[in-house]
Amino acid sequence: MIHFFTGKGGVGKTTLCIQKAHVLANENKKVLLVDLDPHGSLKNAFQIKKLGFKPKKLAPNIDGCLLTPKEALKEYAIQQIKLETLYNLFLDNQMIHFFLEAAPGVSEVALMGKIFYLEQEKKWDDLIIDTPATGHGLYLFQAPKVFLDIAQTGPIAKRSKDLFEMLGKKERSQIHVVCIPEELPVEETIELVQKIATLKLPLGDVIMNKVLPHLETLKSTELSPALKQLKTSPKIEMALLKYKKRIELQKKYIQKLETKLSLKTQKIEHHETSA
Repeated sequence: MIHFFTGKGGVGKTTLCIQKAHVLANENKKVLLVDLDPHGSLKNAFQIKKLGFKPKKLAPNIDGCLLTPKEALKEYAIQQIKLETLYNLFLDNQMIHFFLEAAPGVSEVALMGKIFYLEQEKKWDDLIIDTPATGHGLYLFQAPKVFLDIAQTGPIAKRSKDLFEMLGKKERSQIHVVCIPEELPVEETIELVQKIATLKLPLGDVIMNKVLPHLETLKSTELSPALKQLKTSPKIEMALLKYKKRIELQKKYIQKLETKLSLKTQKIEHHETSA
């Protein structure tokens, strides 16, 4: 299964990718974590200096790699012409960079093609893809269909069809959308989920991250000292009132998203260390 995690930047996609990887690894499944951002923080979470194009071991049952369009296209070109020297002579460096920049969708199809190959290798039970933020992430899912509409026959059409089928089958792929209970992320998430539905791609979980816990869900040892001092400490009373207002605002945004999309979100609580 391929798990794509997407959403607005800063909502915690990478963290949830890592958590998902550990959950599956603990179920004795072999997992490949895939970062698509050269400046991503995936490597930092595992305290390694660099992630490369070739998968490497990150933790028990967890491998990881960094995919870039240039490396993915290079690998595909070499597979087609069967000679790396010829590629290095004619296609490397400035020419391939110009090609990626000048042809819309090529970068995304190159990345999807590599993900397709990784799935086909059958070395891992699950692939977890940390995609770019909403706009770029959406085009990653759209690109194979765009190429399929343009090229009806030939190798490009066949490859685009393979990628579109990979994305479209819920038995093979799921797109998980990560959000936080704030106005702009909620608006972008609503639009993103609607576009995923329009593309007829399988939606996985819609995850509401960084949800503040309600007072009644806090551990008694965390709450009781504050309650004991409530009558004698105006500062604590003000802090709790501010906290309550934040919870109510979050609840409003969560309700808006769930009502608009007619679904229930998977909520992940965020425990702050200060008031």
